[in-house]
Amino acid sequence: MSFVQRTLQKELMDDPKVPAGELKLVLKDIDFANRALGGNRITIKALQRLFKAYPERSYSILDAGCGDGTMMRLIATFCRNQKIEVQLTGWDLSETAVTQGKRSSKDFPEINLVAADILKHPCPPKTFDFVITTLTMHHFEDDQLELLLKRLTDLARKGVVINDLHRNRLAYALFKGFSSIFIRTRIARHDGLVSIRRGFRRKELERLSANFPEMDHKIQWKWAFRWLWILSFSKQRLLNE
Repeated sequence: MSFVQRTLQKELMDDPKVPAGELKLVLKDIDFANRALGGNRITIKALQRLFKAYPERSYSILDAGCGDGTMMRLIATFCRNQKIEVQLTGWDLSETAVTQGKRSSKDFPEINLVAADILKHPCPPKTFDFVITTLTMHHFEDDQLELLLKRLTDLARKGVVINDLHRNRLAYALFKGFSSIFIRTRIARHDGLVSIRRGFRRKELERLSANFPEMDHKIQWKWAFRWLWILSFSKQRLLNE
């Protein structure tokens, strides 16, 4: 099996015909894997850095590809604890995931979820302070990536946080073992492996970053086999961790 190039294989959960009940279990498996492997913390820590670089009393954030809104609820909880006012908007192509997310977010009035196509949903430029996307970019084909990034940066006033997968043979082997023990649904086990093969190498991200010279870029490898890519409009370098 080659990891030189991104696979063209599709993920099963992207099929709109997946029953709502089954998709709910798949999303639960994905949320568990993100918690267990520390993936969610990567996005929250990146936002902390941006909050320091752009100190304000309140922020608006778009989660592009929000799924069932798990990340937004974590961010909302973090901001509540830090006394930071935040308005969170989530877009996701899956109406089933958005419906489930609305039910799960009923205690979070600062969260608004919308069933929407990231590339096509009408929204004025610079609507949000920050745009985040977690495990979403790898769902796009190579010829769509620059268009996606242009959309995300157009929507953001201050910065963009991308948290996605490192395409790596060891990551594939480790997840195969992890999922055989801890992941219950067939779709989540299958899609987790496909996702890794649809992930990115550092040079691929660096080539994409060259298309946005007006922004400051910070690309870092994080455990477990994640890339954190922060794009900032700030004239100053992003604060170090």
